[in-house]
Amino acid sequence: MRRTSVRRSVPQGQDREHVKWIVDVLCEHKMPRAAALTQLARTTGMRLREAILADLPRLQREAEQFGEINIQDSTKGGRGRASAPRWITVDEHTRDALRFAEHVSPDGSRNLLAPSESYLDMQR
Repeated sequence: MRRTSVRRSVPQGQDREHVKWIVDVLCEHKMPRAAALTQLARTTGMRLREAILADLPRLQREAEQFGEINIQDSTKGGRGRASAPRWITVDEHTRDALRFAEHVSPDGSRNLLAPSESYLDMQR
């Protein structure tokens, strides 16, 4: 299946310095997973659900092996379980975001959800 639209440029919503400030404030308020979500979404263009459920070890492996990551898990619906690859080029900002997300990922988890936590709990 082919995608009809793929982002080719960095989101224009907020500049890196503003996002860095947001991440710092979230960390100061003891919200490191929210900070990791903010970084992942900004550097990769992931949607909230994609960032929360991202398979962080797989993304780290792909970044190291290919210099790109494939955003496919938990992607936007409407294609009846079919999923086309969405490769994102990895730069140093993306590598930092992936390392931070993996660092703050709860023990026993491959993503940013704790094993006993639901997606809805995290979203709130």
